[in-house]
Amino acid sequence: MGGYLTQDRAPILEALERMKRARLVPFDVPGHKRGRGNPELRDFLGEKCLDVDVNSMKMLDNLCHPVSVIRDAEKLAAEAFGAAHAFFMVGGTTSAVQAMVLTAVGRGDKIIMPRNVHRSAINALILCGAVPVYVNPQMDHTLGISLGMRVEEVKDAIRRHPDAKAVLANNPTYYGICSNLREIVRLAHEHGMMVLADEAHSTHFYFNDKLPVSAMAAGADMASISMHKSGGSLTQSSMLLCGPNVNAGYVHQVINITQTTSGSYLLLSSLDISRRNLALHGQEIFDKVIRLVEYARDEINAIGDYYAYSRELINGDSVYDFDTTKLSIAPDGPRGHRGLRPAARRVRHPDGVRRHREPPGLRLSRRPPEGHRAPRRGARGDPAQLPQGFLEDAQGRVHRAGGRLRSAGGILRREGVAAHRVDSGPRLQ
Repeated sequence: MGGYLTQDRAPILEALERMKRARLVPFDVPGHKRGRGNPELRDFLGEKCLDVDVNSMKMLDNLCHPVSVIRDAEKLAAEAFGAAHAFFMVGGTTSAVQAMVLTAVGRGDKIIMPRNVHRSAINALILCGAVPVYVNPQMDHTLGISLGMRVEEVKDAIRRHPDAKAVLANNPTYYGICSNLREIVRLAHEHGMMVLADEAHSTHFYFNDKLPVSAMAAGADMASISMHKSGGSLTQSSMLLCGPNVNAGYVHQVINITQTTSGSYLLLSSLDISRRNLALHGQEIFDKVIRLVEYARDEINAIGDYYAYSRELINGDSVYDFDTTKLSIAPDGPRGHRGLRPAARRVRHPDGVRRHREPPGLRLSRRPPEGHRAPRRGARGDPAQLPQGFLEDAQGRVHRAGGRLRSAGGILRREGVAAHRVDSGPRLQ
């Protein structure tokens, strides 16, 4: 590849464009022959897509043993993410997490990890025979979500298992909760343990200074990155990042145990293009995302009966930091979430009781109008017994509240921001 490698280059994309200009006639797999062998697939996906769904060839390099354009694209990715080496993964972040674990531990080795790890980490232990030492994450029982690992609990696990080989941490959890990763890295390295980070939900941490610390910046040894979740690449495309103290050659051998020999150039080029986009424009992209999410969060919290939480959850330990691009919405009654709703959304009444401030013209009070008798528990109410106009008034209030939610959601969807709903109980990543 000619010229210097700079972040405005996209080596895999450029190689595919050269291949298309060469007007090659395929006598190789895949069998759709760039759409001519499967017209229905071509009509659905389009010729541009199938034209670059090709097999490895000299001008396109080979994912199993990259020596040209894939190698160059991985070098640029490592530079953009602040890593010593980056590997392109086409088996999703599941394959990246499993490669991390298989690199760090073997049969009988111990690895410290939180209970709320992704299933890929557990499956990696099954494959290699390593033994998990679980740290139970704290819980927010009101929101029904698991939090991060407390530093003291990690320290205790290291004290009880000084022979452990590695510590695995979520950065962040599915709900945007971050542990004190810098301190966990310091503790682990002091005891000769590697630190692995599941960063399936934190591609954007690397490209904006208003977000929590990334694993590479915190000094972790390896990190798995879901580029497709918040980095803009195609689903199933991912990266595995390594720090300077990791043997990249050995990691590559481990990756090749399970990764396909038929790497998709659709996925590989999407990683290359998305890396370039984030390296050049990531700060402004995620500045905009943060502003949009803050707007939506404020609008939702102004409705009443809903709680979109944010940095007010931070306690310096099990919630050391929070990803403000996450928009999670929980039901919220008149008492609020343990008093943690933003202060700007609550007012103190003359009687001294703090209540939610409701926007003008939108009162979602649960108190029925005077004269209305509530039916006994379990009985069906008779609409005919309600005061005149009660149902119409209630329906109007609900309709206006729904309109506010739909409006905020519509703005976020147009800008490509995902909203997550918090269920009533905890869930796996």
